[in-house]
Amino acid sequence: MILIESDRRKASFLREAARHLDCTGVTVIAERIEGQRLQGKVITARALAPLEKLVAYAEPLLEPGGICLFLKGRDFSREIEDARRFWNMRISVFPSATSDSGKILKLDEVSRVQ
Repeated sequence: MILIESDRRKASFLREAARHLDCTGVTVIAERIEGQRLQGKVITARALAPLEKLVAYAEPLLEPGGICLFLKGRDFSREIEDARRFWNMRISVFPSATSDSGKILKLDEVSRVQ
């Protein structure tokens, strides 16, 4: 698992939490997501950016056949509508276990609108 966190204090916390919980195989990168050249089967983010921008960050990192899992708030429908102007994607919406107004968006088949 690779965690990317640009705030060095938060990245330090993530490293310490992984060490304390004995989570082997966790790498924390204290850099911005833009410009990363890694690829993964699952890309997730919370409280990072509007959906349109999240997909732009995630798409180059997503392995073929991979999925994105994004936690969104009460404006998720508007964010989906805005993102569809630039992105083709299949979206499944799931309730959040921690927020009545929050949703978890599962995106797959992501591609740019031509």
